[in-house]
Amino acid sequence: MFTYKTWFVPALPPHPRLVSTHVQFAHPMSRNHPAHTTQSPALNGIIDNPFLSIKDDHPVNWPDDICDCVSPTLLRNWEVPQGSIPAPNRDLSYYTEDVHDLIAELNKNRNNFNFLVERTMDLPSRLLAWLQFAKGIQYPVIGAVPQVMADIGGRTWSVKTTAGNHVAEQDIYHYTDAICRYVMRERMRLMPDEWVQRLYSEYPKQDDDDLDPLDLAVLIGMAQRQKSRGVQADEYTVHVLYPNDTFDHLFVLRATIPLRTLEAIKKNDEKMPAMHICRGVVALHVDVQKPLQDNALTKVLAALMDHALNIAATAVEEPSSSASVTVTV
Repeated sequence: MFTYKTWFVPALPPHPRLVSTHVQFAHPMSRNHPAHTTQSPALNGIIDNPFLSIKDDHPVNWPDDICDCVSPTLLRNWEVPQGSIPAPNRDLSYYTEDVHDLIAELNKNRNNFNFLVERTMDLPSRLLAWLQFAKGIQYPVIGAVPQVMADIGGRTWSVKTTAGNHVAEQDIYHYTDAICRYVMRERMRLMPDEWVQRLYSEYPKQDDDDLDPLDLAVLIGMAQRQKSRGVQADEYTVHVLYPNDTFDHLFVLRATIPLRTLEAIKKNDEKMPAMHICRGVVALHVDVQKPLQDNALTKVLAALMDHALNIAATAVEEPSSSASVTVTV
């Protein structure tokens, strides 16, 4: 089922790259100007809290340079870790065929943008199902609600994603894309018929060079949820996945957020430890002639799953709780 139906978006029209003409928008569809103030150089990893001036702004209105502000050491060419996968000792033909069937459909519909938008997000999920049994993991991999709540200065903002998976009550990743972010932004400032008309005119394109502030909000919300689910740590590491513009590679966005930073964001402290954000890429390709345990994407997902399981093993029985004012969007 098409995830965007939950947004009440009608069936998508043919993608403009596949037709002869399309309309160019007169204004930028999604992004905001950089912050007016420049972040002070980090001293011993401590930076000014950039959320103080935007604590009352929904993340759709955060400045474009917010990722660089919170992570002065931001790394855009990160080599994504790959996990180890032992040779399966059981019959996994059912799960293997499930992956191969989707790969065949994706390969057949490489020029069908609608299909790629709807079904690419399913590939990581099917590979995780295979991994669960290949690695003999007792906990099921469960699809996550496509929404994350981020507490910024005492206000809780709802940020939509398109998919996600968790295991043992800890997130493995959340998945988003350019259309999801577009809908988040445009539905807040335009009437439904206006933003739908824009979507019909031209699909929003993934910017493969820049990082999106909405993804940062998702990462913060995931770290806060990790903490609320009983994980006690000095820092929290979370992941967001999204496809590139041509849907042949998958970006892996990782944020390591210190506990003191989460507290500073929530309490409006003037200073906070810097986050460490990095982004890598892995091919959205599975060679059906080779074992799945040898595939790079499968190995990356194995590393993300191992990380979630390691986190789950540290969770205490009674997660901490906090009161906040929820803003439903």
